[in-house]
Amino acid sequence: MTPPTRPLRVVAPAPAVPPAAPSSPRRSLRSFLRPYRSTLSLASGLTLVETLLDLARPWPLKLAVDNAVGGRPLGGPLAFLDGLGPAGLAAVAALGGIALVGVGALVGYLITYLTSATAERVGADLRESLFGRLLQLGLPFHDRAIAAQVAVRLGVPVSEAEANDETVVRGLWRLVASLGTMPDPVGGVLPTSSLPDARAYRQQTERVLGEIADGAGGVVLGRAGAIVLADRPDALHVRLDGPRERRLAAAVARSARSRDEVLREMEANDRTREAYVRHFYRCDPASAQHYHLVVDTTALPVETAVELVVTAARGRGIGPA
Repeated sequence: MTPPTRPLRVVAPAPAVPPAAPSSPRRSLRSFLRPYRSTLSLASGLTLVETLLDLARPWPLKLAVDNAVGGRPLGGPLAFLDGLGPAGLAAVAALGGIALVGVGALVGYLITYLTSATAERVGADLRESLFGRLLQLGLPFHDRAIAAQVAVRLGVPVSEAEANDETVVRGLWRLVASLGTMPDPVGGVLPTSSLPDARAYRQQTERVLGEIADGAGGVVLGRAGAIVLADRPDALHVRLDGPRERRLAAAVARSARSRDEVLREMEANDRTREAYVRHFYRCDPASAQHYHLVVDTTALPVETAVELVVTAARGRGIGPA
């Protein structure tokens, strides 16, 4: 499991429900990969084949040049090509090179397919395990539903609300948006902008979080919930974190994407969410003072981290005892 830097909020006790069947208390990422050993082994073998094909690409051209320029006969199983002459041998070398490139592309596609499919299945297993344990608390999980409610209240598409979720509008766009409330210097009134700004999204998000806490409760990911719901005695504030390099390594292993691609995405997400909290709430979202529990999920098995959260929630009177 890649430890998210967005804090986790568990709010409001729920009616008691029968606990789920217990599973292994120390299940590591390796145990999630074990059912896919054959697929991963095949992908590893194909990676070796792809490397050999890459190394073999210059070989047909080398044979043609050695024969045409150096006058070396091919000999062995390729001796029958000696009668083709330089032009014929060059054509055969070109076809051989194209064939190697085509086979290499096919092998590369198979590797990508196998690793991506395995990553998706492992991710699904991780999510199933994680939320299976959190369901012991009898609480719903709120994530995309928050953006959907904000969209309804502001009268914008859900995609627009999701794009503005935990973001801060900066630069020229903020200036343009603010013009909707500024007077015209010559005495007129500028038209009011119909587009909600970042502050409107933040205010509506806060209201939705408050309604969740006042209602059936649930698990909320991010949205500065540790600050918004800081004074509620029926809330548990959790931060799942870990050293940057170990978080990155875990994300690369799980997603099967390149390290640079995952690093760019991780840094962008971290910067955006930190800027959101610092801009609107003037505090450091990584400070331990905002949380009841901080867990390094890169150093613990997934289910151990979940057990810690569940135990802490019950200690604050959330969920069945």
